[in-house]
Amino acid sequence: MKITDLKKGNYQLHFDSYLIGKFSAASLASGIDLSAYKNTPQYLQALEVFELCEAYHNINSKLRTIALIEYKNLKEYTGPDTAEGKRIYLDQELEKQQEKSWYSYLVKMCNSYFKEKPNEEELWKLLTTTRSSIQDKRQPKTHTYVVRKTK
Repeated sequence: MKITDLKKGNYQLHFDSYLIGKFSAASLASGIDLSAYKNTPQYLQALEVFELCEAYHNINSKLRTIALIEYKNLKEYTGPDTAEGKRIYLDQELEKQQEKSWYSYLVKMCNSYFKEKPNEEELWKLLTTTRSSIQDKRQPKTHTYVVRKTK
């Protein structure tokens, strides 16, 4: 951001109600790299969107684990539609995989499946609301910029 034609001296730069920093007229004339300031409303908005995106990714990951186990590991399961029945079946299938390089990953995914499967409906709702929040929070906003001379 460049601000030229200021009288010599020091200035405060405000975005909305946030004090971004104190700068000399010369610094402002040569340009301020705003990406270095983590207290701008734009940065704070981006951080909020980033955190929502991380939450979305984590929720989606749980849902993908459920889908993976059901599609890949339970597609031939014909027993009762219970967690206990599925656990017995998957444990038997895991025993067959013990010597494989992906065994520990598969154990982790199966454990995650049993942890998250009871929450699947709620996870889908949470995914939808998180997606909506991302859409809402990412919208550009109008800001007020104030340059105030200091004493």
